[in-house]
Amino acid sequence: MLNTLNNKSGSEIPMQSGKKKITLAALAFLFCFKTVLAQMTVTVTASNNGPVCQYETVTFTATISGCPPVFTTAWKDNGIPVMTTTGNSNISTFVYALTSPGVHCITCDVTSTSVSCIPNTTTSNTICITVIQNEPPSVSIVESANPVCVGALVVFTATPVDAGNPSYTWYVDNILDASSVTSNLNYTSPAPGTHSIFCIAHSSQACDAMPPVNNPDATSNIIIEQVNICDYLMPTTGNPTNIFTCGGLFMDSGWQPSNYSNNENGAISFCPAVPGQFSSVTFTSFAVQLPDVLTIYSGDNSSGLTLIGNYYSSNPPPSGAITSFTSNGCLTFSFISNGSVTDSGWVANLSCSPVTSVNESENNSGVKIYPNPSNGAINILWENQSNTLSEIFISDCLGKTVASFKSEKNYLLIDEPLSKGVYVVSIVSGNKTFRSPVVIY
Repeated sequence: MLNTLNNKSGSEIPMQSGKKKITLAALAFLFCFKTVLAQMTVTVTASNNGPVCQYETVTFTATISGCPPVFTTAWKDNGIPVMTTTGNSNISTFVYALTSPGVHCITCDVTSTSVSCIPNTTTSNTICITVIQNEPPSVSIVESANPVCVGALVVFTATPVDAGNPSYTWYVDNILDASSVTSNLNYTSPAPGTHSIFCIAHSSQACDAMPPVNNPDATSNIIIEQVNICDYLMPTTGNPTNIFTCGGLFMDSGWQPSNYSNNENGAISFCPAVPGQFSSVTFTSFAVQLPDVLTIYSGDNSSGLTLIGNYYSSNPPPSGAITSFTSNGCLTFSFISNGSVTDSGWVANLSCSPVTSVNESENNSGVKIYPNPSNGAINILWENQSNTLSEIFISDCLGKTVASFKSEKNYLLIDEPLSKGVYVVSIVSGNKTFRSPVVIY
């Protein structure tokens, strides 16, 4: 037996016996329900997936499918709503300025306003972007000592903030110091007075060159370094330490007018504070009783020591400057006193010279010696206009003659071996006497 269902006019449509009756309206509802079962989908893309700079803008685009284009979109950053829009397009755009550093995870919740869309709210995929901090860089500097003596080493250290791993430009007295591009500047002042030091840190963070910072460079504070002329005393014991200076007084341990002490055995080296120059010393007073002795060398422990002379009261240092002739420009002093007699010691002025104490060019004595310094033979030229017999004497720093020659010309080649040291070449030609130093190394 058949039952019936209602037709459009409400009449029933026959159905098999035992089955419930279904109206056309019910069938229509079932048909519509089946058509909206398709899941609404939301896909989000970004114009830049990062990392990005702080304050940089990123455009997010949500593409919606599966439902009629009548929507409300809620954009969220780490779950917190940041913008809501409505529209009738299946595309939603969100331009977002990422103002805080860290990781930002962006989603888009889309709600359909169509009653035929089931379910009517869908959450998109998640896009996480790392935001790099972009604060203006800064830098500060500190000094290792202030005030200091002329020639003393001062280390300036820079500490950067929000600059990554920067490079540096250092300035001393507003003049570029190209000796360092790191966070440390080793500074040795050759002149007394006040000196200004600062640096510029060049940030390694690319973001600092972008808005809103727009400047990857940071200028430090300015340090005013006080540099004084100091006095240096001969140590009473120990191996020599290097003092970098181009000024000041050098005195015995007694610091005149007191005498130096018994049983001293000390040493000290003075090296030029100005690279490429040579240390010089000029004695203004000297009183050392034998067997006490002050020994002066050219060089230091690192370069090797070449004897210049041994000095005491009866054989004092020369009245002029004694200047280093080694490549590093250092002078080393050693003082030994016995256990009985002392004296007032010495006072000497320290300075630096742009040239060594010997020179191949012709000097005021009328003598030219080359090569000078030499590690072998030397050539000597002197004034001898009358072609008279000339006598040539070579003396060590103690005044002892170590070699002598005669020549009727104004030229002499000496190829006899001489020990390392500083010598004085004296030439007696007619009524003239010429003298000039020579260094054998």
